[in-house]
Amino acid sequence: MELIEPYTFELDCRHTALVILDMQNATCLRHAGYGKALADAGQADAQHDFFERVEQVVIPHQQQLLDYFRRNRLRVVFTASGCLAEDCADAPPHRAVRYRFRSQYVGSPAYGIIGDVRPLPGEVVINKGTVSAFVSTGLDSLLRSWGMRAVLFAGVLTEVCVGGTARHAADLGY
Repeated sequence: MELIEPYTFELDCRHTALVILDMQNATCLRHAGYGKALADAGQADAQHDFFERVEQVVIPHQQQLLDYFRRNRLRVVFTASGCLAEDCADAPPHRAVRYRFRSQYVGSPAYGIIGDVRPLPGEVVINKGTVSAFVSTGLDSLLRSWGMRAVLFAGVLTEVCVGGTARHAADLGY
């Protein structure tokens, strides 16, 4: 059997954007959104390891990435998952159920991006109502208008929105 040569590439930071996906109060904080719902149901321990990893690993690493991109004046984009309408009527049905449960719509406390990685003035925040940030937004157009050829993704739900968006990006040629 012939082995396939490993794929190698060089990352040109001038043409690479950092996309921070869905680092929101609804999903990242113990005392808000999903974490609060678990605590209210007497099941706060059910996701203890998840929240500990977010606090101890995910957030510090994202802060380092953000610091590097900001210091070097590179492109940063944030996505916020949720609805535009308070009744969540603008979301696909399978997503609307989650958004209603967490009161996750533009302007709600649950919708906000957590303070530890909050966007700075002038940084782009894109609302999305689907798993892949490329499906329900203008993210691809934005990245192409900036001349981006590569994207680094960071988030908290890697098996869902981060992974789905990354796979979609690969299919789009990033």
